[in-house]
Amino acid sequence: MPLSQHAMMFYGRVAYHDSEGFAIDLAERQRLAEDLGAKPVMILRNRGPLIAAQSVPEAFNMMFNLEKAMRAQLSAMATGAELVVPPPAVGEQIPSVVYRPGQPGYPETTDWPALLRMLDRLDPSFRE
Repeated sequence: MPLSQHAMMFYGRVAYHDSEGFAIDLAERQRLAEDLGAKPVMILRNRGPLIAAQSVPEAFNMMFNLEKAMRAQLSAMATGAELVVPPPAVGEQIPSVVYRPGQPGYPETTDWPALLRMLDRLDPSFRE
């Protein structure tokens, strides 16, 4: 739901795929691809997120922000209050400003260096 700035990065860019049990049926690959379409994020119901990106920095950036969006949504829903969803025009405008996959240097020159520094502080063993 477009309840936070992080969530609005994905406005109109999330696909869904219903669980088919264990992913052992090779025919499911075609259904996954069809459900994903041109969207960069898919929620595999009863499994978790799937990210389709052009680079590791882009995939990490999307997952990092998707998790923040999910946490914000869960926190908002936990209040029991009526959720305020911005009008579609707001949701449609934000991704074009802050979410630019495929653009030269995105997110390698924006978020990625800062995220690597944060990871180095938290647990530098990820580099091994």
